[in-house]
Amino acid sequence: MIGRPIRRVLAAVVLLLVLATPAFATAAQASKVKDPDQTAAQLAKKFVGLVARHDEAGLRKFLSSAFIIQRADGSFYTKSDYLEHLPTVGKFEINNVTAKLTGSVLVARFDLTVTAVTNGVPQSTTPAPRLSTFVRDHGRWQLAAYANFNTPAPTNG
Repeated sequence: MIGRPIRRVLAAVVLLLVLATPAFATAAQASKVKDPDQTAAQLAKKFVGLVARHDEAGLRKFLSSAFIIQRADGSFYTKSDYLEHLPTVGKFEINNVTAKLTGSVLVARFDLTVTAVTNGVPQSTTPAPRLSTFVRDHGRWQLAAYANFNTPAPTNG
């Protein structure tokens, strides 16, 4: 018969293994990414597409609860604020994707050419860089951080 102290140790070890398994599984799934650039391009396209469609339900799932967006004008939003102030996005194109993957974190930079209005201000339609951090959690990618370096469109005047 196993004594109480040993049972407690065994129970603690089993609990630790059960709790750690999702983290190992997530890292293992993320490591299966064969082409980080291609994966990042697909995730960026998904994000911009959800915004363009104002798909709030899709964005609630795709944006991490830790999500923050930072814009070139210095403004920023958390997830809940961003969902209340979605930009108007028209035609868009993503190019020059470079991504790095480590564990379950995928960091990507890309150029986005877009027709957009942010907070009532038309944005430049020239390609502008973006920086995104995606995290694989419970088997799915989520966007945790997004830096938008686009500036307002020039005005004639």
